[in-house]
Amino acid sequence: AATVVGGVPDIIENDKTGLLAPPYVMVDAFRKLLGDKKLREKLGGALKGRVERAFLFDEMRRQTLKLYE
Repeated sequence: AATVVGGVPDIIENDKTGLLAPPYVMVDAFRKLLGDKKLREKLGGALKGRVERAFLFDEMRRQTLKLYE
C-alpha cells in the first residue's frame, strides 16, 4: 500500500500491483492487506513483475533519452 503522491502512481497501479490511497485513508489499505494473504501475494508478485519490466536500467535510459529528443 502506498499514498497517491509524487511518482508513486507511475509505479503502482491501484488494485493491480498494489493499493493506492490518499494519505488520510492509508490505514484502510493496510487493514485490507493485513487481512488477506492471497491479496498480498497477488499484488506483490504483480508489482515485482511490473518493476522488473518497466524499470530496468536500459528501459529507463531509453525513456530518458526519448524525452530529450
